[in-house]
Amino acid sequence: MNTIYIGVDFHARQQTICYLTIENGELQLHELKHQNKEEVRAFYAQFQGHVIVGLEASGYSPWFERLLEELGCEVWLGHATEIRRRARWRQKNDRRDAELILELMLHDEFPRLYLPPLQVAKCCACFVTARS
Repeated sequence: MNTIYIGVDFHARQQTICYLTIENGELQLHELKHQNKEEVRAFYAQFQGHVIVGLEASGYSPWFERLLEELGCEVWLGHATEIRRRARWRQKNDRRDAELILELMLHDEFPRLYLPPLQVAKCCACFVTARS
């Protein structure tokens, strides 16, 4: 089974997505607005197999993390400062940030934060507040 890696530069109102197509290995970029949650769900539901989505940890993403887990995707949250430190360029933009996240994932250099799965987290009231 093929693993699909998806790098996401996530913001409060939109996200920039970078992934490789399995058929030809071509880098794909896509932008989604968060107003239409069903469009976001449909985009990620199109991927088959083992899907890993990487993004920087932020306070805006818990709804997105839950959506991905409902779809069976594995979610990797990364340490934002460490991700930025590994960039080869000074100027930030959404496309470059999504590409960097994907590149770090593919080269096993993604600075992943450990978070227990949401099902386990729901047992701990203090953690539910932090992730909700």
